[in-house]
Amino acid sequence: MFNKTLFIDESPVYGGHEEMFLRLIAQCECPADEKITIVVNKKNQKLIDEIDNLKIRAGLPIAILTHDFSGFPVRPLTNLLAWSDAFALYRIIRNGGFSQVMVVQGTIEIGGLSLLVARLSGCKVMSYIPITKRSRLLGVTLGGFRDWLNRLFYYPLAHKFITISEFNKRELIADFAVPEDKISIVYNFNEPTFSTRSSGKPVELPAGINFLLIGRVDFLQKRQQEFLRAFTAQQNHSNLYLHIVGDNSSSESELLRSEFAGNPNIVFHGWCTPDRIEALIHAADGIVLPSRFEGVPLVMVEAVKLGRVVFGSDVDGMKEFLPPQWRFPADDFPQAIAMMASVATRQSENARLIQATQEKFTQIFNPQLSSAAFNVALGINQVPKILLDCRLMTARPTGISRYSEKFLAYYIEKYGADNVTALLNEARPDIACRQQVIALKAFNLLHWMRFSGWLKQQDYTHYISFHYSGLMRPVKGIKSAVTVHDLMFELVPEFFSGWLKKLIGKRYFRLLVGKSMATSDLVLSVSATTRNDVKALYRLDSAVTGEGLFLTAQPDSAIISKLGLRDKGYLLYTGNNRPHKNINALLAAFSELRKTQPDLALVLVGHTETSPQEGVIYPGFISDEQLVALYQHARVFVFPSLYEGFGLPIIEALANGCPVIASDIPAFREFANDNIRYFELGNHAALVALLQEKAKFYPDQAEAILQKFSWKSTWQKLDRILDNWL
Repeated sequence: MFNKTLFIDESPVYGGHEEMFLRLIAQCECPADEKITIVVNKKNQKLIDEIDNLKIRAGLPIAILTHDFSGFPVRPLTNLLAWSDAFALYRIIRNGGFSQVMVVQGTIEIGGLSLLVARLSGCKVMSYIPITKRSRLLGVTLGGFRDWLNRLFYYPLAHKFITISEFNKRELIADFAVPEDKISIVYNFNEPTFSTRSSGKPVELPAGINFLLIGRVDFLQKRQQEFLRAFTAQQNHSNLYLHIVGDNSSSESELLRSEFAGNPNIVFHGWCTPDRIEALIHAADGIVLPSRFEGVPLVMVEAVKLGRVVFGSDVDGMKEFLPPQWRFPADDFPQAIAMMASVATRQSENARLIQATQEKFTQIFNPQLSSAAFNVALGINQVPKILLDCRLMTARPTGISRYSEKFLAYYIEKYGADNVTALLNEARPDIACRQQVIALKAFNLLHWMRFSGWLKQQDYTHYISFHYSGLMRPVKGIKSAVTVHDLMFELVPEFFSGWLKKLIGKRYFRLLVGKSMATSDLVLSVSATTRNDVKALYRLDSAVTGEGLFLTAQPDSAIISKLGLRDKGYLLYTGNNRPHKNINALLAAFSELRKTQPDLALVLVGHTETSPQEGVIYPGFISDEQLVALYQHARVFVFPSLYEGFGLPIIEALANGCPVIASDIPAFREFANDNIRYFELGNHAALVALLQEKAKFYPDQAEAILQKFSWKSTWQKLDRILDNWL
């Protein structure tokens, strides 16, 4: 998944958003054969350095690409070179084979170019938005204009948004008309425990009370200049010191330094490494955040983790998390300064509040929960919501019905009953997962044409059909798979009776089956033979799952006496009497065999009697226990089919110690061993000769085949297929 995801950060400077983004990346479990690719602004050397540090610290395979981001849309309107930058970014996305792009930040100026180019590249586009009010920083008029640009041009470009608080989510919905289902919340969190960052060298601060004011001064919502002026005006505490961290070298910070350079109680530390910031927090009494608004300030989370008080303005982004004793009205800076000055007299109260807030923060700002939410947003390790098409699963024990029941149980065990839904035409009280009952039936042309539209309205990530009546057209956002048991309608001329049924039926099935496979993301075949048939007839590849043994009951030997078989040998056949089963060839061979073995019987299980024949027994419907007994006492099991997709009765016979005579067709050759003797189709004499021979049974060879075609083997194959596909 990481090989398909490109991360882009256009910001020219390093801030808390970048720090949090890197922490999320550090928590990702990237497979050894994949890499994480991040495009950064070439002006942001700090971010480049931190990514290099992260590569060493977390051992992640990260590739860094630099790009010239200078703001959008203003620069493209004034400098044609910006469009060449856009084309370069487009080539990065296309040449890298990326299918989704995550853009850090969240305004048209910082992120707009990347979102536009990614969308034009046909990618799924995600925007990581730590704060939604950035566009209001420069006043009502310009801020309102930027809000308008963001709402009209920026936000519609993204398919999904990741933000860091419920407040930001509400703003995205209310102010920018972002649908709720497009928004995921990933909270900030403390430094992961595997980090090898040191605590930084201890620092010494002036004797007295020391508070930190952390943040970029060019972010006007931080209100550093306003707070420093209030601090200077209210300064009647000579032992109270305010330390400014993150002022950088911009013109705003130079003006700030000049204005307050003469105040000995205001100390400027400039840009600091995370280690240095942590050391300063350790040495200080607390931090103060006088912001007009916040997303969720990362420094608040870190300071509480380190056991320091955090005094913050009573605004969204802080009031949800800080205790009321630590909050002050947004415009009441004198109260904030008074709270700072009295911190020494409230040590016991603050100690209690720190402990309570740490416990609260541990629950909310949790690395494991945040990284899991981040991975889900990226589509990594996401628990799928699977709809399993079980509409052919009926009370009658047909082959596909039994197959559906077995595979449904596998999906329930693998993904959990809450994540799996069985699609049925009638409710089944015996199914241990969610059910959705619809009137639309499989293989009904009109219902099939409506089914894709119905599925589009549902909330599933995957649709898997246990048969080949799938989707007429793809459904965006839902991966689909169909199962092919055989292509009998293509390969058996007698599949349809009558020329009209053959003319219409074959074309109908070709349309339905061909379209269902073509619109699927995955085609599953039950055997190598079926896979070869699909490839030859439809030029589509498929994954082979195989099948296992359904018949595991204990024998009920009373059936032997009931059918009068106790003292006579008999041949056994199980299955229907459709033309491709080639029953007439078996009846003809048996009739000739009876001339020399008059006591021999032929038992046709599942076959409806059409015309009486001496020695042929039709037991009608029998139980699994009775069928096991018939296998165990039979001289040989005979399977003369013209075509099959798999040949499950052969496995049943081998599992019960019964030798097999089978037609020499590809599906039966997959079970080849000395317990199976083959005859050429149409060779009557060869079949009679095999029936006359005394068959031997070789348990070791049978066991080898049963291991190969077992449910354990099937589930192992399916695990590999689904883990790559889902």
